[in-house]
Amino acid sequence: MKKNKLFIVATTTAVGVSTIITGISTTVEAATTNFSDVQEANSHYTAIMDLAKRNIIHGFPDGTFKPNELVTFKQTAKIIAGILNLDASDEQEWVALQAAGLMDSSLNPNDPITRNDMAKVITKSLGLTASGNVSIPFTDVSAEHQQAVTALFEYGITKGTSATTFSGGKFVTRGQLASFIVRAEQIIKQVSTDTGIAGATVTVERIHNNKVTIGGREWPIGKNAKTILNDKNAAALENAQLDVIVVNGEIAEVLAIDLYTSGQQGAKVVLDGGNTSIGNIVVHADFVELKNIVVTGDIRVLGRTTSIALNQLKVKGELYLEEGEASKTASLNKVAVINDNPITVEMTRSEFVALLVKRTAFINSDSSLPVVTHLGSNLQINAPNIGLLNWESPPEGSQLSGNADIGTVTIGAEYEFRLQRMQKQLEASQVFLRDQQQLQEQEKKAILTKISDLTTESVGLQQQINDLTKVKRTPIQDNQLALLRQKLQQIENELLSLRVRSNQQQSSNNPAGIPNLPGLFPSVEPTTQVEEIIRQIQEESRKLQQQNEDFKNLLKTALQINGTINIGNIIVPSPAVSTFTLGPDVRIHNMMTDISREALLAIFTNVRQGQIKTLISAKGQQTPFNPLPAEATDSGSSSNSGSSSGGNNTGGGNTTTPVDTTTLKKMISNAKERLVAVQNGDHPISENGFDIPHAQQWIPKKATDALQGAITEAEAMVAKVAQGPMGYQRVASLTNTNILLANTQTDIHHMAEKLEKLMNLQPINGLKEIATIQRLLNGKEITSIPDIEEVTVGRLYEAIEQLLRNEFELEQEPLTVEEQELIIAMLREYKYHIQIIDNQVTIPLSEAISYTNPVTGQTSELVPAISAKLTLLETQPLIINEVSYIDNENIRLTFSSNIEIPEGEQFIFMINDSLTPLYGTVSSSTGNSVIIRIDGIVPLFATFIHIERESKPEHNLLKEPFTMENTNV
Repeated sequence: MKKNKLFIVATTTAVGVSTIITGISTTVEAATTNFSDVQEANSHYTAIMDLAKRNIIHGFPDGTFKPNELVTFKQTAKIIAGILNLDASDEQEWVALQAAGLMDSSLNPNDPITRNDMAKVITKSLGLTASGNVSIPFTDVSAEHQQAVTALFEYGITKGTSATTFSGGKFVTRGQLASFIVRAEQIIKQVSTDTGIAGATVTVERIHNNKVTIGGREWPIGKNAKTILNDKNAAALENAQLDVIVVNGEIAEVLAIDLYTSGQQGAKVVLDGGNTSIGNIVVHADFVELKNIVVTGDIRVLGRTTSIALNQLKVKGELYLEEGEASKTASLNKVAVINDNPITVEMTRSEFVALLVKRTAFINSDSSLPVVTHLGSNLQINAPNIGLLNWESPPEGSQLSGNADIGTVTIGAEYEFRLQRMQKQLEASQVFLRDQQQLQEQEKKAILTKISDLTTESVGLQQQINDLTKVKRTPIQDNQLALLRQKLQQIENELLSLRVRSNQQQSSNNPAGIPNLPGLFPSVEPTTQVEEIIRQIQEESRKLQQQNEDFKNLLKTALQINGTINIGNIIVPSPAVSTFTLGPDVRIHNMMTDISREALLAIFTNVRQGQIKTLISAKGQQTPFNPLPAEATDSGSSSNSGSSSGGNNTGGGNTTTPVDTTTLKKMISNAKERLVAVQNGDHPISENGFDIPHAQQWIPKKATDALQGAITEAEAMVAKVAQGPMGYQRVASLTNTNILLANTQTDIHHMAEKLEKLMNLQPINGLKEIATIQRLLNGKEITSIPDIEEVTVGRLYEAIEQLLRNEFELEQEPLTVEEQELIIAMLREYKYHIQIIDNQVTIPLSEAISYTNPVTGQTSELVPAISAKLTLLETQPLIINEVSYIDNENIRLTFSSNIEIPEGEQFIFMINDSLTPLYGTVSSSTGNSVIIRIDGIVPLFATFIHIERESKPEHNLLKEPFTMENTNV
């Protein structure tokens, strides 16, 4: 279970603190429990008996367990509390688990628990998380429950209700819950038996030599944690607060990070994650760089930060540029509070789900941004593309500038959406009130009917009593008379109670219904309670309406867009801004609003011809937008108003031309077939091709994602056309925003062309071998070239090839001989591309691979240029320490270190007081000694002032003159 996160926390309410649970109790009590309705043949028998013997679950007083009865949240909480060894009462258990975040406080404890909720509770309580390496086969699991269900499936705790369904909405029985929990316990025991596993929040004091100092104590660092906790990151992590997993006294994994140490301008502190995964990161510091990290949660940059770099991050959550301090678990609700302290954000090859900016910010990104929410007074953003920009302006006005293509801009739709939601809630409550009133009327009729029936019965009993009192009675008749009188008294008491309630009902201030009778209509709420609910909802609605009016006043402020900004659609609600200024290089394709053309011209005071292409009314009518007066246009009688003048579109009013989607539907079908063919074809889909051999080709995932996105967009367009012209509707969520725009025939044609272009998916040769060369050589040092030898490209290549072969031997997963020779052959192709600058050696292996969107024409980098950079170390100069006489034909040269010189190489010798050099040839070479055969006679005594190799002229191998003496004389 690689990288499994076991963070088991229980809250002890008696002392009000969090307690780390480092193991799961499996103590079995001596007494056993037998339930009359749980037989060994029952599939849950073993699990039920296990928990019963440990006194975690109990049966009912009649000796049954009722394994098929639905289990409630409260009962589930009791079992979880038993598993975690919480010593608390039943009520305290429920509160404790809520405080620990294991139970949602909004839940009704007496409601039955669903399979979805059960999955979340078990995985949270036992700290069981998915490894990320397994995909579930279930097609009915929502994003909210994906992680929990995946964890249960991965570890064999659930197999689903069928091969493709999990049925998360179904309720869980008592027996099923027992099996789920025991299976989960067994998984935990597999990884924690005989080990100490705990979660903790710690503050880093120092990192040195693979140890981290916390609270004055040095802790060893496990393999997974070393990607973050290492000497390279020591400066960035000083005083950092970490959520960690500790296993057997070793920091095994880092779950979340709060950074508090700042760098300096021009010298940022760097946190390099080595492509590891972290939950959440909060930056409390300035001049910080985050790089090579997969963030599964959010990144939050707080108010003191003025400069941050985000390099090669993959953030599955959101990036928040906050206006002030906040903790990792604080509410993420948007508030229009502005911090004038500007921040500069540099994003390089980083991915985000969404970006929320609450302050003045300058953002540069080389990648597209799906969603940006602008709450500050000034946002300058340079990015290839922004999918959606939500713009909520502060009262003092707001600016947007930079260089970007933006799909859709919405202006201040949050409050209107909240008002609509509250009004729907009010309507639902009114329906609820009517239903209650109907039930109460039914109850009233039932009471009156009951009174009538009891009165009739009472009259009959009274008549029988009167008849018996007029005659002489036997003992049996006396007993009968007593029983009749007793029954009559009971009926009169019941009638009295019903009449009192009926009178209370009639005198109530609420004419709509009557109080509930216990046991008669248990689903009926008391009228006063219903009225209070309605009153509260109405009051909230009135408050929200007032907030909406205030918001409309806030909207009437100045907005500016400058720079080179191209906007596909901009949505301007009716409470428009007072002025909207557009820079000369700003272009808007469609503006959607219910504001009249005249009112728009008053708002967009400086709009130029062609800046706003078309105007779309709330009813879906699309017309060209011309800022010139009507009489100044080519068609003097035409109107560019965004609102329809035809009322109900009858008679001479405007009509909407039907839109034909036949061609687009066919193109969608072709695109789907093409996508399936690619997904099931010979060319694998990859992010960067690093796992694909060079002999095989691959398809960029970015290209298939673009095609899939276009298919979804096209299908939505067809669906909207089928619904007819529509206005806009915004679902106000940072990560789930849906814009519904009216579609024209031109839009349909453009969408079909887009699909056709995106279907042209071109494969690329794999980069596995190149990536291997880069991984094995990058950062290495070349030390095998003697100083005496000339550093030629050929000699340098030989040294690099030998270095690569040495690295092959060090691989933990050895390459085959065939793989090694293929990599060497590819390296040879780059032999004459090797670059040498000073002592830096660069091998260019691959140019950058880019993806050009065939629709927008914009290019984004798929794979950066790949090169291996090595360092050529300077060795000590190779010199001759001694020249020795052997005989009249041979001398010996002794070098300062070992050297290999081929036989036959020529040497040239210059002797003091002689203008004629001696020449010699290498006859043998051993270690640091070379034998030279002199052409001529070796002098008996000579002082050599210069010795050089013919292959390296002008290079004197003598550090100083050396006198050779013939010791044989």
